[in-house]
Amino acid sequence: MTINVTLTDLVNLTNQTTAVTAINNNSSAIETGFDSALNTAGDTMNGTLNMNSYRITNLPAPGSGSDPVRLQDAPNLFNVPTGSGGTISGLTANQVTIASGATSITSSVALTDGQILIGQASGAPTAHGISGDISMTDQGAVTVSKTSGSSFGTFATQNYATPPAIGGTTPAAGNFTTLSATGNATITGNATITNGSLTSGTAGSHQGTIILEGSSSGSVTLQPASSTPSGTVSVPSGTSTLLGTSGQTKTVALTNPTGTTSTLGLMMGLGSSATITPTYSSRIMIQITGYLSNSSSGAACSVILRYGTGSAPSNGGALAGTALGNTVVGQITGAGWIAPFCVSGVVTSLTPGTAYWVDLQLIASSGTASCSGLTFIAFEI
Repeated sequence: MTINVTLTDLVNLTNQTTAVTAINNNSSAIETGFDSALNTAGDTMNGTLNMNSYRITNLPAPGSGSDPVRLQDAPNLFNVPTGSGGTISGLTANQVTIASGATSITSSVALTDGQILIGQASGAPTAHGISGDISMTDQGAVTVSKTSGSSFGTFATQNYATPPAIGGTTPAAGNFTTLSATGNATITGNATITNGSLTSGTAGSHQGTIILEGSSSGSVTLQPASSTPSGTVSVPSGTSTLLGTSGQTKTVALTNPTGTTSTLGLMMGLGSSATITPTYSSRIMIQITGYLSNSSSGAACSVILRYGTGSAPSNGGALAGTALGNTVVGQITGAGWIAPFCVSGVVTSLTPGTAYWVDLQLIASSGTASCSGLTFIAFEI
């Protein structure tokens, strides 16, 4: 390592003060240079050491976790078994390799078409084929067959000599005439019911397709008290009922908010009370009625219906949510006059189970615009 030390040359010793200062400065520079030098007998680095593409040679084997690793030490550190010529011993082409220890591979297992490895508590895994009512091809396709050997079709239309119990009840032999769960029924695929009925619990989920078939009428009853049915019901000769007993309807008398002088419009902060959470529908009808007034005679007041999710805006807050319908304008022609108004609309593409707030955007052409006598109405459709 090169340490650059710059010394001041002494021309003469005539001026004692100048000479002493120069000698002291030179001594200090030499001391600083030695302090920056790397001691070959052992030292501690205080910065980055750039090797400038040169190697560090003659390193000992690592003795602790913070020691550098030589290339020749890497296989032992990572338990990589090696053979002659840098190859890994104990391997066989197209077979599954089994480790017999932390650093050795001495066995492998050959798998034929459709076999899988089964773990053994006291030894190495072994290869086994799948037998019984389930078979698997070398492409990974799985086939499930009845005991008699014929493949399953649509599960809900299969005939059974002794059908399995469903919801704690064992149906009679033959087709399932009634599929009923004593708790909650979950349908995620397709179900076909012949001349029967399906009744779910109050918290079931219905995400598949339900089809009723047969000459006699069947029935499907979905009761989404705390869940959202998102499937379809096809009833060629039966009845389909989507109970709306939990469908949301709201009628709320709102507190009169503080008015505004804004000519661009501010929120009235009604969303904390004017709120609705649809249960099963993605559409709701919303309406707010009331009266408009203005402190300035001859001024106009305008209202726009707005809705959104999340935290409802406060009174006097900036515009938020989505506007719905046209702007309704009330012209105040005299002092103390009021103008009745009604703003309404149908909101679509909503998410059942999500709370939506409703609010008014109030605009004053001049003076202070106010709204009062407000009633909020909303219901699912």
